[in-house]
Amino acid sequence: MLCRNAFLASAPSRVSGDFGWLGEVFLNTHYSVQLRDWDGGDLLDIVGCDWQGWQDDALPKADVIVNLVGGYTEQRTMACERLVRESLRLNPAAKQILLSMNDADLKTSLKKNRAKACEDMLTTNCLNSVCLRAEMFDVKGANNQIMDIINNMA
Repeated sequence: MLCRNAFLASAPSRVSGDFGWLGEVFLNTHYSVQLRDWDGGDLLDIVGCDWQGWQDDALPKADVIVNLVGGYTEQRTMACERLVRESLRLNPAAKQILLSMNDADLKTSLKKNRAKACEDMLTTNCLNSVCLRAEMFDVKGANNQIMDIINNMA
């Protein structure tokens, strides 16, 4: 699993998943989940080089790639492109799920256009893909949508 800060995501004291914290209990229960630091592979936003090699150990064995795009800056659009490109190179059979906020939460036309660009990038390049929209703070609803797709995979 790629995340911005693997240490915080796995910290034992982080018991809530509301902000992306998985916690030690989750990781002990789901022993096949491994966390890797990744922020789109942008050298300007990464301290150190923990992001290097993410594609080689995270993508080849993945059944599903879930992209929680986020803030819709230009960096997020580039990160989406990197993830699509590398997943197609290393594991084109993986199911791709992209989750973004609904238009009401995105608010500005710039963010809406960037969200649409990410969705178009995925659907144009990945035949086995689904784009979802969710309300900003509806973590449970978004999680249910993702799990329904994963559980109904053929």
